[in-house]
This record gives sequence, C-alpha cells and structure tokens, in this order.
Amino acid sequence: MRHGLCIAATLLFAANAQAQQPPPQPAFTFQEVMIPVRDGVHLQTVILTPTDKAGPLPILFRRTPYGVPDGPVAQVPPSLKELAQDGYILVFQNLRGRFKSEGVFKLTSQVDLTDSTATNETTDAYDSIDWLVKHVPNNGNVGMFGVSYDGLTTALSLLHPHPALKAISEQASPVDQWMNDDDHRYGALRESYAFEYAVLEQADKAIRGIWRSARSRTSTIATSTARSPTGTTWSRTPTMTTSGRKRHGSASSTPQRSRT
Repeated sequence: MRHGLCIAATLLFAANAQAQQPPPQPAFTFQEVMIPVRDGVHLQTVILTPTDKAGPLPILFRRTPYGVPDGPVAQVPPSLKELAQDGYILVFQNLRGRFKSEGVFKLTSQVDLTDSTATNETTDAYDSIDWLVKHVPNNGNVGMFGVSYDGLTTALSLLHPHPALKAISEQASPVDQWMNDDDHRYGALRESYAFEYAVLEQADKAIRGIWRSARSRTSTIATSTARSPTGTTWSRTPTMTTSGRKRHGSASSTPQRSRT
C-alpha cells in the first residue's frame, strides 16, 4: 500500500513539474512588412529573426512568386537548419502582383537598364535590399538564394546589384528562355505547359501558395507582431500534376507546385 502511494506521489510530482516548465523559445521572431519600391508599389515581405543569436546578423533574402510564411514559424525547416545555426536573418518576399504584393506580376526576365523609369525584378531586388539594410538591424551583408523561379529572381539581381549584396546562390534558374526554360524549346512556346502554369499560379492565390498555416501544437509562439499563435509548415513534398511532371507541394493534402 505504502509502495503504491509512493509511486502515485512520484508520478504526480513529475506531471506537475512538467506542466510548470516554460514553453520552448520560438526559433524566430516574425515580422511582416510592405516594402516600398521606386514606383510606389509595396511588396509583401516577411522577416524572420533568430531568437538565439545576438549581435548584428547578415540577411539571407529570397524573392518568390509562390508565397511567404503567413504566420510565426514554430521550428526551423530541415532545408534551412544549417543556415539558421550559422545565424542569418531570413527574409522572404512575394514578387509584385503576387498575394499581398501590389502591382502586376509579369512572367518575364526582361530587364532594360537603359530605361531609368522601368521597374523589373532587378530594380525591385535593389530597392528591397536598400530598404532592408536601412530598417532591419543587420551587419550590412546580404545574400540571395533560390531554386527555379526563385533562382531566376536571384540571378536577375546581379544585373544591377546593391552594394550590400555580397553573395548569391541561384539554382536551376530558367534564365535561358530560348532552350532550357520550362516554357520554351528551341524558342518555341510550350503552350500546354504555359497555360497550365498560368492557371495554377492564379489558383495559388486562393490557397495562399506553398506556405500553409497550422496552429502550433506545442506552445504559444511569442512574436514581434500581434498575430494569432500559429506555426507554419515549411516542408514540401513531391506531387504530380495532370501532365505527369513532378512538381513540389506542401505537406498538406492540398496539391501545390513550384516551377521546376
């Protein structure tokens, strides 16, 4: 009898001690801003600042048509684990005309540097970096990275790079829009693919892109903004489109895809 009471008391004490433990610290503080560019358009941008790193940090910047986190991030995604450990401020931006970003989305790599009044992915990257280094505490160094379309926007930043842009990593970029781009073969337009891509890009705006929000199951996430405590699923798993090409989607049951 006394042995049983001792076991019960031990279990009760352990349960109470576990319940009194503070919630784990979130991996990042979350901030959503609308960055102005030279023609007055504002671009939806999410800034994730590590909570376990001190001092001025470099900025790692990604520009995408596929959506940004729409709420606090509960944990670091596996693909960014090493970068988070090294200590980067992660910045994600929707291209003009995508989701909350103002302006018109143009699926093009055309850049005319001789036209001082023109806006394009090169000028938007320059203006955004200029705003970030002036308004986000940092060490003055910015890097850009991306795969596929995000790789294209990364590469286009080099046509007129901001002085703070110190490094880029562009991967699988469709920069050759005559031969190796998804939409073209030997200069000919792949009409079926182009139509499918255009339709699915518009459908994305209804389902909020590759970023899916889910309420955190672990704890309330402390953030720098007055938003509801949510976590964000970062994982992306391969799915197949109706044409049979492998695309990427979120881990949710709703198929989504990335230009690959």
